[in-house]
Amino acid sequence: MNAVTPVIVISGHGNVDTAVKATKLGAYDFLEKPLSLERVVLTASHALSDGRLRAQVRDLNRHLAFDETLIGESEPMKRLMQQIRSAAPSATRVLINGENGSGKEIVARTLHRLSPRADAPFIDVNCAAIPRS
Repeated sequence: MNAVTPVIVISGHGNVDTAVKATKLGAYDFLEKPLSLERVVLTASHALSDGRLRAQVRDLNRHLAFDETLIGESEPMKRLMQQIRSAAPSATRVLINGENGSGKEIVARTLHRLSPRADAPFIDVNCAAIPRS
C-alpha cells in the first residue's frame, strides 16, 4: 500500500491566503499558533483516519478493477496479453481500436493496471461522445 503521509502546516504568522495556498498544495490542515493540544490531537486523528479511508477506497477500486480481466486461452488472446505486457512499462501512447463491445476499455484498464501509473486514477473517455468539428 502506497500511503501518503498527511501534512499539517503550523505557523505563527499565518493568514487566510497562506492557509488556502497550503491546502491547495496538499496540506491536510493549517493550524495557527498558539496551539491548543486538543486541536492538534483532533486534527492529527482526523488526518490519519482520512488517510486510512483513502487507502481503503484505493484498495477497493483496485479490487473492483480486477473483476474486469481479460480471459481466454486462445492464441489471439495470448498475443493480446503479450502486447499489453510489452506496452505497459513504457511511457508511450497506445491506440486501442476495435468494434463496439469488443473489450477496448477492458484492454485499457488492464494496460493501466500493469503500468507504473497504476496508483494514479484511470480516466476513461468516450470518444464517440466528443463532437467533431
